[in-house]
Parts: sequence; C-alpha cells; structure tokens
Amino acid sequence: LRKKNDLPALGMALSNLGVNYSFIQKFERARSNFTEALKIAHQIGDKNMEQNQYQNLGDILLQQGDYEKMKIYMDKALVLAKELDAYEKGVIATKGLSFYYTFKKDFPLAEKYAKDALSMSYNFNLKSQRVQIFTQLSNVAYAMQNIKLVEYYATQSSLLGDSLINE
Repeated sequence: LRKKNDLPALGMALSNLGVNYSFIQKFERARSNFTEALKIAHQIGDKNMEQNQYQNLGDILLQQGDYEKMKIYMDKALVLAKELDAYEKGVIATKGLSFYYTFKKDFPLAEKYAKDALSMSYNFNLKSQRVQIFTQLSNVAYAMQNIKLVEYYATQSSLLGDSLINE
C-alpha cells in the first residue's frame, strides 16, 4: 500500500493493525500504528479516520492508566464525533472521560459523563458498551459511598452481560 501510495487504505490497514496489537497488549506497537494512521488522516483530510485514531490512542492510554494524556485524545475524539454527527462514536470517548474524572476524584463529573455515555448507548443500542458503563457507574457510586446505587449498577451490568452471552 505504501508503494501504491494508497493513503486511505494504508491508514485503515495501520489502524486495524493497531487494534490487533492492542488486543494482544503490545501497546507501543499499537500506539505507533495509530499515530501513523492519524498522520495519514490529517494528510488526506479524513475526519472519520482522525476521530477513530484519537479514540484508539485514548483507549490505549486508558488501558495503561495514563489518564492525563488519555483525556487529551478523548476530548479530541468527542469533538470530532459531534462534528461528524457520529454520536455513537462519542460513547467510548465520553466513557473515557468518566474514567478520567474518577481518577481526578471529581466523582460528580465522572458520574455525569458516565450517565451521558449510558444515555448515548441506549440511543444507539450499544449493549456491550452499556455493560462497561454500568460497571463504571457502580465504581463511581462506590466512591461516593452510595451503596444502593453500587448494587443497582453492578446488578444491571451483570444482567446485561449475561444477556449478551446468551444472545
């Protein structure tokens, strides 16, 4: 693809390769591929590819616990998702921002972002994201010492997770 100078296909291939490296927890290789795909997205003006790479880079940083850098990428991903009217893509970025505010111990803001992500997940029927969001809401409720909500959100996460397995 490099020899053919097919930049859109090369960007997509690099992104897919980054996802694969992320799954096997080779984060530096994943980050390198996502960064190269992001450069291509900027070069060719592909906002969808750009949004995906910001989100992918943010997700890698979230997995590595680098919340400060993760926030930078998730903010950019969320802005682009709104610009593109691709709010379903904004669910992951919004959820990531909830993790950031949990890390900063700003639990009301963490709860707000998680609830926003939850609402969006219903709008776009993103059940697997909803499982993770309910877990995040349970963690935030625990930090806020609201045991009833901890139980509620944890139960919702478990029930939905079980239903996904049985689909």
